[in-house]
Amino acid sequence: ATMVAINRSHRYLPTNIVVVAALVFVMLIIAVDLAFAGDPTGVWLVEDRDAKVQVAKCGEALCGTVVWIQQLNDPADGQPWVDKNNADPNKRNRSLLGLTIAMDMKPSDTPNKWIGQVYSIVFGNNFNGSLTLLSPTSLKIEGCLLLICQSEIWTKVI
Repeated sequence: ATMVAINRSHRYLPTNIVVVAALVFVMLIIAVDLAFAGDPTGVWLVEDRDAKVQVAKCGEALCGTVVWIQQLNDPADGQPWVDKNNADPNKRNRSLLGLTIAMDMKPSDTPNKWIGQVYSIVFGNNFNGSLTLLSPTSLKIEGCLLLICQSEIWTKVI
């Protein structure tokens, strides 16, 4: 009778190994997910690769500021780039270099996503927007007006 019990315990051994391996796999996935728990701070190259934006803590929130422009001067007039499309005529002469384009980004209920305001230099206005860390080196910025949204993917530089 002892022989049969030993044989039965061996019969379950592969199942136990599969269960343990599955548990280890799940724990590794959780550990990787926790290790990825978002920190979008750093310098990001915009999708068109012609500017860099530094995402940093601004008080209790995050903000994004233009820190590099590939072509320093606007080819239209040979002068440094300015915020010429701003809806407020008094702001149209401010430099794009140093301009904050993501403001008051606060954590949302979705992991690795911050919600706040995005400034569009094309439209010259602020829009509801978000930053979503897709991976440690990939950040999605999105701005929305009602149900119409535009987004782009930035690549981490530093």
